[in-house]
Amino acid sequence: MVVKINDGYKANDVLSHFINNGSNIISFKEILPSLNDIFIKLVEGTPTARQFDATIA
Repeated sequence: MVVKINDGYKANDVLSHFINNGSNIISFKEILPSLNDIFIKLVEGTPTARQFDATIA
């Protein structure tokens, strides 16, 4: 299962929630975005990025 953590919460909050509700946790790993993922998120929707969008005519 992949869980996206909302702003204001930490990985420990999520883990505690599942444990407190009776879940048996076998493995727990935090997935952090790569620098490329962060860059793409930052430039999405900017005028420069739109010039390369094939869906905009």
